[in-house]
Amino acid sequence: VNDIVMQRQWIQQSDGNETFKQVQQQKLDALVGLAESPTCRRQRLLAYFGETMGEPCGNCDVCLSPPETIDGTLMAQKALSAAYRTGQRFGVGYLVDVLVGKPDERVIRNSHDKLSVFGLGKDAKADDWRGLYRQLVAAGYLTGDEEGHGTLQLTDRARPLLRGDETFKMRKVVASAGRGASSRDKRGSSAKSASGRVAAGSETLFEALRALRQDLAKTAGLPPYVICHDRTLVELAEKRPQSDAELLDITGLGERKIARYGAAFLGVITGHKQHPLLKNRLSATVNRTLALHVEGKNAEEIARVRGIELSTVFGHFAEAIEAGLVEARAVVGLDEAEIDEITAAFEKCGTVDSGKLGGAHAALGGQYDYGVLKCVLAELM
Repeated sequence: VNDIVMQRQWIQQSDGNETFKQVQQQKLDALVGLAESPTCRRQRLLAYFGETMGEPCGNCDVCLSPPETIDGTLMAQKALSAAYRTGQRFGVGYLVDVLVGKPDERVIRNSHDKLSVFGLGKDAKADDWRGLYRQLVAAGYLTGDEEGHGTLQLTDRARPLLRGDETFKMRKVVASAGRGASSRDKRGSSAKSASGRVAAGSETLFEALRALRQDLAKTAGLPPYVICHDRTLVELAEKRPQSDAELLDITGLGERKIARYGAAFLGVITGHKQHPLLKNRLSATVNRTLALHVEGKNAEEIARVRGIELSTVFGHFAEAIEAGLVEARAVVGLDEAEIDEITAAFEKCGTVDSGKLGGAHAALGGQYDYGVLKCVLAELM
């Protein structure tokens, strides 16, 4: 906020005429609106220059880490109504004064204190209204006048919102204890979130690529995101490209970045071979269990690490057994005599033909978990 105030002061103190100052103020407001937009930044940026982009880019910070939004439809309708009922001849400051019911001399002189919108926004702070106006400008519901007088005018897009035919999601601003701490928290949260999206068995490679990005950024004196975004690292870890040509299929990597960093990325990828067990068509959650199994963890340890039930872990193992990826003996923790006992109970109860475990579970006195029985049965099917 202080930066914005300073920029406004510089504009007002410049040697330019009033038209120049108003045009610069509109540009500043558009820039702030872009920063506060809760939707794809690339779409907003292209819209500012009169171009359209049908789908979100999926690669900007907003697409990667969407901000929290609230239903701002009613507030937006009030803000647009204030602009419309005052004749679309005033700027943000004046409109905010009208909404909060401030008895300003100009407002009274224009008899706008008699309008139904006067004081209609007393339940919100002036800063909230200013932020909303910036978001409405960024979203294309309002635009500045062509003469550069700093007034806000409704666009055709505002009509459906005023009629209630569409809703408006307003970016929620959450106060933080401190700028430095907030930045660190966000970076940590973003990295943790991205790591959580990596396919099972690729987490170690993702972390290695993230460490490489940090080293490259430090050497170049750049922020890590300038080297590449987390989404790029996720794709590198999952797709494991083996050549510059395959790197071109990775989001966020063009010819220039590949020329600069491609060899380093490929070097790290080559050094992290994917375990053959994880090259399958099973679900992501099953593969996360298998990845921990590959690390040497038993069923109980996997359940504890993942925070899931032991029976769920055995269910994952059963799917892997049916797919021919692992043997029951390697995951159930039983000796040959115990497995033979279970197999005999299956034969006695016709479990292999029926697929039902209840009879065998009872015949064995309930001493074996249903998940264990499911794994043994999967190998016999």
